Amino acid sequence: MILAASPQGEEQGQQDEENRENRNYPWKSLVRIAAGLLLVLGLTGILFFANRNTANPLAFQTIHVPSGQRVDLVLPDSTHVWLNANTTMTYPLAFMKDKREVTIDGEAYFEVKHNAQCPFTVHTAQMDVTDLGTKFNVEAYSDKGYTETSLMEGKVEIGVRGKHSYVLEPGQKLWVMDGQIKRSTIDDPDAFRWREGLYCFNNKPVSSIMKDFEKYYGVHIQIRNKKIQKMVFSGKFRIAEGLDYALSVMQAEVPFQYHRNEEDSTLYIE
Repeated sequence: MILAASPQGEEQGQQDEENRENRNYPWKSLVRIAAGLLLVLGLTGILFFANRNTANPLAFQTIHVPSGQRVDLVLPDSTHVWLNANTTMTYPLAFMKDKREVTIDGEAYFEVKHNAQCPFTVHTAQMDVTDLGTKFNVEAYSDKGYTETSLMEGKVEIGVRGKHSYVLEPGQKLWVMDGQIKRSTIDDPDAFRWREGLYCFNNKPVSSIMKDFEKYYGVHIQIRNKKIQKMVFSGKFRIAEGLDYALSVMQAEVPFQYHRNEEDSTLYIE
């Protein structure tokens, strides 16, 4: 049994003792008051400097776009950016006077507000893309192991880590993987319509399509039917129509079955 009693006499004695202590040592009360004031002033100072830092060029904003989503935004310099699913971008809340720099892991489409005195650079794990008056797409998912920049309008200069710099003309793309570099023409401009909510693909292997489905729908897909892995498809889906709709359309062309395992959040292609 636990007793929790507090007799009135004992409470009165404790109160008298505290009163005597306060009369004998009034400086203790002053210390408590001063400490409280310092705490308030300290918090006020922290909030003041935090608010000031929002305009500091060294203050950064990070945006992460989850699976199945996409985001478009306008940066402080009026550059328009579209971010694809599973993309993270970091950028300053205020650009510096002589340079504008952002970092991405994922895929983004840029319509850069050109300023020759203040170049705009996109940093990825394998390359740095600098605008020379431009609309371009950068795909640089760290888990895919390759980086690709595709130029629609204008001109970009690409610095590949440990390699030379390259200048792209409209309609060209540069691809980097495992130290290999390949420059070619853009074969399917519709592939960049993801910013409109469309997934377009042309002669693309099933294995690559399923990887894209993983990105758009946030599900792990395992292909057990080895016969269809390298088969190629061409098509167009509105991403919002969902994974089941896309798979049902593909089933009309190639016979396969699929099921979900809710325990490990995996979709199996049989």
